[in-house]
This record gives sequence, C-alpha cells and structure tokens, in this order.
Amino acid sequence: MKEHEVTETLEVVEDYPFHQARIESADFRHTREGMVADKDVCLVCGKDSFQAHHGAVEWAFANGVDWVVVKGIATGAVKELRGVPVEKLLIYWLCKLAAARGFDWSAFDPTDPIPLIDGKFWMAPLCEEHHIGKDHGIHLMDFPHWIIQAFPLVEGFDLFQDAKNV
Repeated sequence: MKEHEVTETLEVVEDYPFHQARIESADFRHTREGMVADKDVCLVCGKDSFQAHHGAVEWAFANGVDWVVVKGIATGAVKELRGVPVEKLLIYWLCKLAAARGFDWSAFDPTDPIPLIDGKFWMAPLCEEHHIGKDHGIHLMDFPHWIIQAFPLVEGFDLFQDAKNV
C-alpha cells in the first residue's frame, strides 16, 4: 500500500468559562518538581526535557466542569450520565486513572478542583515539541494525529515529514 498526502486545516473557536488570570499554584509547582525528581520523560518521545501538560482538564476550563458530578462518578454515587452508564464514558476512566495515581476522591472538594487539575493525577509530561510545537503539539492538532506519534511507526514512515522539511 502506498503512502498518500492529505492536507487538513484545523480551526477551533472556543468559549472559555470566566476565570481569573492564571497564577501557578503550589500544587502545580509541587507536581512539576515531583516529575523532575522522578526523572519523568515526554510520554510521546522519551525526551527528558519536558513541560507539564494538563492531561484531562485545562486550568482555564475548570469553571466549566460540574465537579460535584465528577466526584459522584468517581465515588460511584453517579451511575449514569446523559442516560448512559458511566463505565462506558471516558470521564469514568479518567477518574479511575486519577485514583490509580493516588488521588483520594472521597476527600475531593468540588469547590476547589485545583489539587486535581494541577496535581500529578492527570498531569502529563510532554516535551516542548509534543506539547506546543507546530505540527506535533497536542495544543495545535487533533488527537488522532497527535497520539500516533507515541506509537512505534514502520521504518521509513514519517507522518509529518513534509512539515519537518519546510
């Protein structure tokens, strides 16, 4: 089967909920320091120089999430969301991931989600290229094109070779 080129343009217009100006929280600093101490590497390429990426909920979206419902899903109090069993939804598995990484959902205060958002529980180490880089960064492309970079690709196949050679 022969490779073929596809050109795509992605334009996203978002309405962010109201939020204060971003101030690096103590939770974020602690998480970042812990990632450095643990010698974390970029989840995509393995580089040891990384930035901390909010893997599940960007800080700016915190005021747009119903954290009472999220806690309910995590603790088992909410069994369905929009008429669907929560076990079939990504939010359920994100809650399980946070718990597996040590997050105590029973102690979670839905009025203060910052310890979850800025904590190690959903944070992902990504190098600058895979975080905010043109043609490679998670903030600048759709998920299917971003995530394929984490897979071992067939020798000689480079999804973004034209972008690198421009």
